[in-house]
Amino acid sequence: MDLRVCCFILMLLVNVHAAPRCLKSSRKYRSHPSGLNNRYIIYFEKGIVASSRKAQSHFDILLSYPNIRQRTPTATEIQLCNSGVTSISEEIVPMGGYILTCPSDNTLCMLVSDPEVREIVQDTPVYAVGKGKRKGKTTTTPPTCSSPFIEHYILSGNYWGLDRINQPNPIPLDNQFSVFGEGNGVDTYVIDTGIYSSHIEFAAGQIDTTAGYNFVDENNPPNDDHSHGTIVSGIVAGTNAGVCKKGTIIAFKVLRADGSGTSGDVIAAINKAIVMKGTRNRPSVINLSLGGPKFDKLDLAVKDAVDNGIFVSVAAGNDNRDASRASPAGEPSAFTVASVNSNDYLSSFSNYGRVVDCAGPGENIRSSSNKCNSCYGTYKGTSFAAPHVAGVAACFYSIYPTATVSQVENYLKSGAWTGKILGNLQKTPNRILRSNYC
Repeated sequence: MDLRVCCFILMLLVNVHAAPRCLKSSRKYRSHPSGLNNRYIIYFEKGIVASSRKAQSHFDILLSYPNIRQRTPTATEIQLCNSGVTSISEEIVPMGGYILTCPSDNTLCMLVSDPEVREIVQDTPVYAVGKGKRKGKTTTTPPTCSSPFIEHYILSGNYWGLDRINQPNPIPLDNQFSVFGEGNGVDTYVIDTGIYSSHIEFAAGQIDTTAGYNFVDENNPPNDDHSHGTIVSGIVAGTNAGVCKKGTIIAFKVLRADGSGTSGDVIAAINKAIVMKGTRNRPSVINLSLGGPKFDKLDLAVKDAVDNGIFVSVAAGNDNRDASRASPAGEPSAFTVASVNSNDYLSSFSNYGRVVDCAGPGENIRSSSNKCNSCYGTYKGTSFAAPHVAGVAACFYSIYPTATVSQVENYLKSGAWTGKILGNLQKTPNRILRSNYC
């Protein structure tokens, strides 16, 4: 089954409300060639970001207007803007701003003239891709094995991806999987379509349902109405399909039932993960098996997460083109993951290029499905290569909880199986993920 979303959901891109002249003529306005004409990200001036009182005053003034409400708009409203209501949704902290949906021309003109507003940016689409690297050299040395590897037997050879990252060659597989650590005490934020938390693939308490959040509909839990997020989560930490079998999953739903969403919601989710890492005080990983057109604000959010000590694994994309042309795959601080098949060939659909950090198993990957609580399926896409990396990173953090992001990246690159990828790499680094390196 190929879960790639091949286009950006045409209904979402209909030119519902073109930007008014007051906005187009302002230096504060940032349009985007793939922008959504009914969604804007409003960024505060730095002084407002530093003052919660001033920010609240700004919101209070906006909410005093009868047609402006603080809420999550429905999918129909986002498409058609037919309710007559302007919605203020997720406040973006710590970057300082919020998302505005279906604003009137008068509202936009008022905001663009507001001295507290630094920038008004068109939001952009993102979609499930299931189908620098930080500057300077790291001085991290490879860890020594202070504890033995955790060995697992792989049931009936169904999970070839786990088997592959455990051994230097693709064949013969030995139905064994070993990993350095199991993810205890590590949070992995799966920013995706949500999760089917009662699936038997997940151990009791492994999905932190109290910490999850639905950015598509804030009044409901982040339930998975697509399947993509449940598949990804199973690969990160599932009992059978998962890499770090004792890690904690926190599901942030930013994609709808059709696999589409907006960069604004992804940015808000990333920033929420940054805040939660600070309050939970646990090593953290973000998995982003999604992407869209190049968008600097989304890339900046990923960089902010990395700068705040969160390792970010990103799917390279399924468009068979240079991954640097997409966001967030092209963000240098992200750990960008391409896909290989069971014979170590770079997948025909996989994005490629220098921005890729390594490849992982991404074809015929078995994992949990949202169809029922015991349902499984077989899937392909870089979406399912990236969570293999996220899982190994979480395992490493469980042994070295104070490790920096650079140290995790160095561990993954130093330990990777090198020179194994076949086919036309097109400048893609020849590295395949390894789970049992130390």
